[in-house]
Amino acid sequence: MPDLIKEVLTRGIAKIYPSREALENGLKTRKITIYWGVDPTASDLHLSHLENLLILKRFQDLGHKVIFLIGDATAQIGDPSDRFAKRKKLTKMEVVKNMHHYKKQASKVINFSGVNSAKIAFNSRWWEKLTFIEAVNKVGYHFTSQQLLERDMFQKRIKAGNPPTVPELLYPMMQAYDSVMLKVDAELGGTDQIFNMLAGRELVKRFLGKEKFVIAKKLLSDPKTGEILMSKSRGRYIAISDPPKEMFGKIMALPDEVLLNCFELWTQIPMKEVREITGKEKPLEAKKRLAKEVVTLLYSEDAAQRAQREFERFVQKGEKPEKVPEFVYKSTPASLATPARITMASGLVSSASEAQRIIEQGGFEINDIRITNPVKRLKLRGGEVIKVGKRGYRKIKLPKKPVRWSA
Repeated sequence: MPDLIKEVLTRGIAKIYPSREALENGLKTRKITIYWGVDPTASDLHLSHLENLLILKRFQDLGHKVIFLIGDATAQIGDPSDRFAKRKKLTKMEVVKNMHHYKKQASKVINFSGVNSAKIAFNSRWWEKLTFIEAVNKVGYHFTSQQLLERDMFQKRIKAGNPPTVPELLYPMMQAYDSVMLKVDAELGGTDQIFNMLAGRELVKRFLGKEKFVIAKKLLSDPKTGEILMSKSRGRYIAISDPPKEMFGKIMALPDEVLLNCFELWTQIPMKEVREITGKEKPLEAKKRLAKEVVTLLYSEDAAQRAQREFERFVQKGEKPEKVPEFVYKSTPASLATPARITMASGLVSSASEAQRIIEQGGFEINDIRITNPVKRLKLRGGEVIKVGKRGYRKIKLPKKPVRWSA
């Protein structure tokens, strides 16, 4: 048991407040309630969320109570953490649509039924009951403007002439109150959430008169840009719901430099074995092992093996599949098609910036003709076969009825 406790408190964890030792002692003597919250700013959970879910699973396996909180209220405000520009404002309907499959996706990792089942909660259930005056009186007076404005990220935005809005300033207060309403003993989040989580730690002391532990998870970043590797709001991620073959291919496209951290955060392979894999195997083979482990975790070993075989045939050996999957290109009239729009519509990339990069680097072909201009006008007749990077092939199918379009 002590080894399992050490695993849950070290693997993928950057910092624990007030201390790792205090939480370790607590876990040895009692069962705690821990939660992780996610705002539905997009319809998919992604592999960065998998990191949180795996940590929750370790707590759940040890017999602790786990709560998966969907921030359907806070999503309408927008978490300013690690952002130097305002988030796009979401309506309640957009939020409801985004979160529709969150529980199904999370259930790939944590259990919502059976013994010690995880609980699901929505913070709209308390925030929508409070009037503005009640929220200010009940929660707002526990914070000062100086406390909120001294946040490092807000200071940078103020200096850059992009000061935070009032809702952004109040977001930490909202997240903090979630801990009180859930009556938790611990909160899990990324290192970019430390300010918000510590605010909740203070509120739990004041409202509930008890300790709340803050567990800050490591964040994966792109070694080339320094940006967070997976981001819903930036449209740059590998979704938990991606089909096995696409997930496998996207993992194979990750930079070699992040392999060790991805194994630590996305798999349950013992760290001793992880260090052997990343230290001795060639990056390509190590990455295959990583992709296979992730797909097996989220789908099955059989699905992972099929995905690997397809990758080796169609990407490594360059074979063209006998049967190419189709997709319907319907976002614009065929006469206005461009490589960038076609690539985005194919589902083989996660964002417009990724599509543009792949095309400009020579990774886009249509009927075996390479095109490097993302906005080149193409005339489609239907049946064209595209190849996008090393991800694979897709056949274009035009809608039976013309798509209405106006300038």
